[in-house]
Amino acid sequence: MRKIFPILLLFTIIFAQTTVNPDISVIGDLIMETDGNESSFNNSGVELAIQGYVNPFARADVYLHKHNDESPIHIEEAFLSIERGLPLNLGLRAGKFRPDFGKINTEHMHTYYYILPSVPVQNTIGNEMWSSVGVEGNLLLPLPWYSNLSLGIFQKGISQHHHGHEEEHEHEHEETEVGNALSGRLSHFFDLSHDTHFEIGMSYYQEINRHENSIVGADYKLKWRPNTYQSLTLQGDYFHKSTHEGEIINAGYTWLNYQFNRVWNTGLILDFSNDIEEESYQSIGIFAGFSPVEESSVFRLRLHQVYHGAEDPHLSLVAQIIWALGPHKPHQF
Repeated sequence: MRKIFPILLLFTIIFAQTTVNPDISVIGDLIMETDGNESSFNNSGVELAIQGYVNPFARADVYLHKHNDESPIHIEEAFLSIERGLPLNLGLRAGKFRPDFGKINTEHMHTYYYILPSVPVQNTIGNEMWSSVGVEGNLLLPLPWYSNLSLGIFQKGISQHHHGHEEEHEHEHEETEVGNALSGRLSHFFDLSHDTHFEIGMSYYQEINRHENSIVGADYKLKWRPNTYQSLTLQGDYFHKSTHEGEIINAGYTWLNYQFNRVWNTGLILDFSNDIEEESYQSIGIFAGFSPVEESSVFRLRLHQVYHGAEDPHLSLVAQIIWALGPHKPHQF
């Protein structure tokens, strides 16, 4: 009860000023992975999402996560977004959240068409991506196209991870503590046609006390969407990471997804890193998804081949069943 009380108190404070009930959603999944002669079942735990407008100018988002172990409920994100009403049309986020840093950092795992997060990305910005307590402002620039500048300062930077893909769970708590950090992202959004849109962005991250620990990122997203339930999407991130130890890591991914209709999708994912356990890493995977009833439940499948240093190529098959109660769906069109 002592763990639950602060969470209930947080909800009370956030939503005390609104008379509109917030949206409440629960998301869970089951993952099966087979690797040669071995198979395993696991899941990502359960995510509770509570979202709503505090007033006409601001909204609150709270994401709680419970792993399938003895660890307490984890506050993944809990923040206030002021969307309008500030001078210069400035937007503001405050609380604990995932900074606007690249494309993948703000995406939750249940939205991945390819089920499992990219190992090179995890090795670069964290097992569960980067989130921290802080404040971030965003400004729409006075340009003929949509252009947004985000700048933030955060209590905790990106932890340093040194593990391989097969040792992720064994070493996931072996992280170097880091202090305050700054981040920023400049993005541009273009309407290429009525059905086609393109976004490109540049990101920068730096620890305040150790300037050598920095990351420069580039990202893009191209989407063709002729109707509500059909689309072709190409997305990627690239990160160039420098550390105070003189280590340089280049890592990235790109994926392509084709949504045939409301029910079926299929795609391809590639990722790479020049340094995972001091070895190069590349992988390629194909994936497919089936959503039989709306977007509230999705069946996903991925066949994945990994090339890591001098190791023999590693082939795995991953299947996922993911479900949601409430408006926060595992799959958005």
